[in-house]
Amino acid sequence: MIVDSFFGGNETGGGGGEGEFGDAGSGGDGGAIAAKNATVHRCIFMDNLCGPADYGNGFSFGGDGGAIRVTSTLIMSNCLSVNNSTGHGVGDSGSAAAGRGGAVSAKNGTISHCTFVGNRIGQDEVVPGGAIDQVFTGNVDLRNCLLWGHAAPVFGGSVTGSFSLIEDLSGPDENGNITGDPQFVDTGGGDFRLAAGSIAVNAGDPLFELQAGVSDLDGRPRLQCARTDMGAYEAGAGLGDSDCNLLVNVFDFADFLTCVEGPGGALPDQNCTVFDADLDLDVDQADFRAIQLVFGGDGD
Repeated sequence: MIVDSFFGGNETGGGGGEGEFGDAGSGGDGGAIAAKNATVHRCIFMDNLCGPADYGNGFSFGGDGGAIRVTSTLIMSNCLSVNNSTGHGVGDSGSAAAGRGGAVSAKNGTISHCTFVGNRIGQDEVVPGGAIDQVFTGNVDLRNCLLWGHAAPVFGGSVTGSFSLIEDLSGPDENGNITGDPQFVDTGGGDFRLAAGSIAVNAGDPLFELQAGVSDLDGRPRLQCARTDMGAYEAGAGLGDSDCNLLVNVFDFADFLTCVEGPGGALPDQNCTVFDADLDLDVDQADFRAIQLVFGGDGD
């Protein structure tokens, strides 16, 4: 399992086929991670690159999976993937093709609460899999994710999405997917949190259930304001803001008192997750100490 890690500026080697009808060659796969199986939580992948297929007379293919290449099963959650790229394909007398999966290439997998921005196929080739490419027989299941700013169609192969913002949809669909500008806080400055009023806020799966230890990329509770958000970051003030007004004050403290159950007690309802500072699915004295640090007073 890979948790709370940053992968930036990594690059695999190039490759190519030799001879007039030479053997196939390819650039290296997985700009940051290449594995049979992988579980990845709360990680950032930025500016990773697969090797090109740029020489030789045979058949050459750029590397697949600009950030991650998994040949069997990928479990990925609460991650950010920005500006990763597969290897490009430049042939001599042979044939060459860019790799697939600007950010991710996998046979099977579940990707949840992740944000993908500006990932590329080779040198901006417009072929399927700009963000995620599913290969061989299998399926990649996408949930509560956000995909934006890709030149190529975001999916290749069998990828099913639900309650996600997908840029190349024609409109909302029956699986809860939407499309439109996600309104990041500062795209140019690299802040891909959701601004107030974003269509991705409170647009995730209404049946999403918390699990102990699960948080967004900032380490905040994954469910606030009654419904989870799309993407790697949960919007709102975070810890202690039960009424989602970007303040933590006496009104929130009153809600805190109704949520206290003590160590080992179950949360009375999912709205109490904003008070669960240690993500152990109860609200107790340990959480109270954390709430005190963000308490803002009487709300003025």
